[in-house]
Amino acid sequence: EGAKLLYMTLRYPTCFLQRLSLEDCHLTEAYCKDLSSALIVNQRL
Repeated sequence: EGAKLLYMTLRYPTCFLQRLSLEDCHLTEAYCKDLSSALIVNQRL
């Protein structure tokens, strides 16, 4: 699943995110919570 792969990748401290657009992506509330946790853990994003 693409969303799970994105979440797992964002948790790596060497990941550098330049831009992430999530318009009309239909993510679940649970996934959004996981994604926000990954963004908080990796301060380079």
